[in-house]
Amino acid sequence: MLKKIMAALTSSILLISSVSFTPVHATAKTMNINVYMATNQTVPYGSTAQIIQRWRLCASRVMVKYRGVASINLNFNLKSFQTNALTTCPSSDNLILLKALCLHCGASECKNYSTLHHSNICNIFSSFPDATSNSTSLFLTPANLCMVNSNGQHGIYYGATNVTNNKIVVRDYDYDTSESSYNPDTHNALTYMVCSTIAHEIGHLYNVADHYNIHYGNDRDNCIWGYNYDNIDVSRQMKICDNCKNTLKSNSSKYNHT
Repeated sequence: MLKKIMAALTSSILLISSVSFTPVHATAKTMNINVYMATNQTVPYGSTAQIIQRWRLCASRVMVKYRGVASINLNFNLKSFQTNALTTCPSSDNLILLKALCLHCGASECKNYSTLHHSNICNIFSSFPDATSNSTSLFLTPANLCMVNSNGQHGIYYGATNVTNNKIVVRDYDYDTSESSYNPDTHNALTYMVCSTIAHEIGHLYNVADHYNIHYGNDRDNCIWGYNYDNIDVSRQMKICDNCKNTLKSNSSKYNHT
C-alpha cells in the first residue's frame, strides 16, 4: 500500500553526472526534484544507460500530468546511483534475491532505524541526501520496502513520503508485475506502476491526502490516492479525482524553486 511517514533523517552520497528535465510552463510554479537510484536497479532493468532511458519516459509522464492538472512544473534531476544496502544482509545480486525480503525483515525482527536490514523505510530515508531550500529528494529502489506501523505490525509498502523533510522513497516494482508489460529479455517496461507511485507520493508534498480506505462508489474511487489506486487503468492513466485536483491547484504555489 502507499503510505506517508514523517521522520527526521540525515544522509550522504556519491555524485555522478546529472540528467535533468527542464520545465516548459513559464507561468507555473516549479518543484525541483533530485533523483537518486539504487545501484541494484541494474538487476531487473539492465545497464545504467537502459535505466536512464527508462527513467526519462517515467519522468516525462509525471511532468505532463502535473502540468496538465495543476500547472505545476516538476523539474527532475538524476543525480546519482548509490547503494542502500546499509548492512550485512545478503546482497541482492540477482532477481530472486531482489524480490525477496531481506532476511532480517521478519515481523518479529523488523525494527525502524535498526541497522539489521537495508530495506526498512526509515533506513532508506537516511541513506540518500536531504532536500534543500531549492529542491526535494526522491530515491528509487527495486527492493521491497518494509516498516513497523504504529500498531507494531510489520508492513510492506510501495512508497513513502517524509512531508517534514520533503523526501520520497519509491519501490520501482514494474519488473514484479505483469500488468506493467515488463519484458525481462529487452529490459523494457511501460512504467505504469512506478510512475503512478511517484505521482502519488509527490502529491503528498502538496497536501493531497490518501482516501484509499474509503469506498465512495463513484469516480472518486478511480484516483491514484483513492480506493482503486492499484487498478492498472488508474495507474496507466494516473487518474486523479476532482477533489485531489482541487487540492493540487490550491497548493500549487507551495514550492517555487528556481
